[in-house]
Parts: sequence; C-alpha cells; structure tokens
Amino acid sequence: MSVMSIRGKRINSKGFTLIEVMVAIAVFAVVAAGVYRVLSTMVDSQDRITTHVNALRELQRSLRFIAMDMNQLVMRDVRMPDDKRSPALVSDSDDYLLQFTRQGLRNPLLETRSDLERVAYSVGAPPHDSTNQIQKKRRKGKSLLRHTWGAVDRRSSAKENIQVLFDDVDDASLEFMNPKGDWKKEWPEKKSDGKEHARTLPVAIKLTLKTAQYGVLEQVFQVGDIVKKEKVPVESVQ
Repeated sequence: MSVMSIRGKRINSKGFTLIEVMVAIAVFAVVAAGVYRVLSTMVDSQDRITTHVNALRELQRSLRFIAMDMNQLVMRDVRMPDDKRSPALVSDSDDYLLQFTRQGLRNPLLETRSDLERVAYSVGAPPHDSTNQIQKKRRKGKSLLRHTWGAVDRRSSAKENIQVLFDDVDDASLEFMNPKGDWKKEWPEKKSDGKEHARTLPVAIKLTLKTAQYGVLEQVFQVGDIVKKEKVPVESVQ
C-alpha cells in the first residue's frame, strides 16, 4: 500500500501486482490471437471466393466465345498448303480437335479482304512466346486453345495466332448431331463403306471438357443460328 498526499490530504492507493499484469497480458494475447485467426480465415475465404468467381467468369466467357464461333459457321472448304481440299468443318485432323470456317471476321480498318476466317480448337500447353495473344501468367496443365490464321486458305507462310480459352483442361471431346438427330463421334460423317456423306454442317455440336476444378463439363452448341447454310465458293475468298 502506498500513501499519497494531495494538498494536505492523505489518499491510500493500490497498484497492480506482477501477477495481475501477467494475467492481463495473457488474456489480451488470447483475445488478439482469436481475432487474428478470425480475420485470417475471412481473408482466405475471400481469396478463395474471388478465385472461384474469376474462374467461373473465364469459363462463361469461353463458352460464349465458342457459341459465337458455332453460330457463324459456313460451308466453305479450304485449300491446304499441299493444294488438297479440307472440309469446311472437320474433326480430329492435323492434331486439332476441330477445324472450321466461320464468317463475321471484324474489319475495323475497312481493308479489302474477306470476312471469313479459318479457326481450330486444340488441347495442349500454350506457347510462351510474346507473339500471340496469350496472357503472360503461369498456368498448370493443359489448356483449351483457339487457333486462327490470317487467310482462309492455309498457306505454309500463314501466321498462326493462338488464344487460351480455358485453363486446366485434362481432356476434351466432341460429338456432332446430324440432320436426322443422331449423334456422331466424327465429322464429316461417313457411310458404312467408309466414304463421306455429302458435306453438310451438323445441326449441333456437343463439347465435353474434363477439368481439374469442375470435373466433367458438357455444353451443346447450336450450329448456324445466324448463318445461311449455303456453300461459299472457294474462288470468292482470298
């Protein structure tokens, strides 16, 4: 006990003992640790939610991109570098999951050129050079890639542009609905003798993706919703 004197008055006062101070510090430490754990859990949860939302947006963007491609398919065969003809739409050819011709290529500079474009999809590791449009970020596993060329008729010197549609894809497959409503594993569909049917576009295309994050995803795309299914002559396109 200590005695203090203020203006002639004697006041008795008690201080904190060492044990009381240590107990107070311990209680404060426990409370602070609890608050830290709560805040850390909230931050981690927010990060996971943000990552999940961004992945869903990427998936939706990719599916919309594919839907736009499918809606603008046209019956336009192409000349390959060896002067052979390739169908307007062909599956599992030249290491590509799908190759096709689409219309609607943007021409903001009003150049004298066709609005047709040759496009292909594949599954593989994206290149890391700076000449393509791939975002420079680290990716794990394989990706669903979209390939385009500067000309519809493929020349050996044609520049290839590659765009990543979706990351972490383990595998991908396609099925094609013919005008009779039957699903086929390849296109153009073939007769029992191995010969191709008359070349047409399928009614719909089903894409199946096996992903690390979402498991198996399936999406059916209608073909040619805004396209007149008329064959475009090869001579009319550069």
